[in-house]
Amino acid sequence: MYNIKNMDEKIKSFCTSEMIFDLYRLVDPYTYEVFDYSQGKKELLKDTRVCYEIFNRVCPCENCISRRSCNENKQYIKVEQFNGDALLILSLPIMLENRKLSLELIKNVTDSMVVASEYHKDNVQITQFIKEFNDIAVKDSFTGLYNKGYIHNKLESLINLHRNSQCFVTGVSIDVDNFKKVNDNYGHGVGDIVLQHIAAVIKEAVNRNNGWAG
Repeated sequence: MYNIKNMDEKIKSFCTSEMIFDLYRLVDPYTYEVFDYSQGKKELLKDTRVCYEIFNRVCPCENCISRRSCNENKQYIKVEQFNGDALLILSLPIMLENRKLSLELIKNVTDSMVVASEYHKDNVQITQFIKEFNDIAVKDSFTGLYNKGYIHNKLESLINLHRNSQCFVTGVSIDVDNFKKVNDNYGHGVGDIVLQHIAAVIKEAVNRNNGWAG
């Protein structure tokens, strides 16, 4: 990440309130590459790490707002936990050198974020709070499976990532036969239990095989 005060004037033109943030970076949401930019040379300067490695992760964030902002052409905001700190991240799509990127503006809000009093100044509980908050954005609260928005963005990212490789991307669609009969014969309460059980079986299966389900 790069200090906000060193931001190139070209990048500043995309954000009128740049000084409220501490850091920025440019992210290609399909390759996960990170860049700085030099307007004088009209050059994207590639970082040695991909975006999620900066947060000490081995795979992309489930709630990737860079990909979502570029896909939907609108800005998104999220809060992430990093080394015990809470980071507010604003992502907005921009075009630089004929390349669509996400400009991420980052603010450390650990000491200024206001949440319920039981979370205040407690990094362990704040971390859990942020995890639960981010889960809401990408998962169905009833089944725990990923939601439609996550499915759309994740599939597009996988296809772009492996388009020119020798890797295969496999998708499976599952339909529950005669499920209406369960609700009609035993009631919706039992139907809910059945759906949650099916979701649990699916999650267990995909987790064993490095997959995911929505």
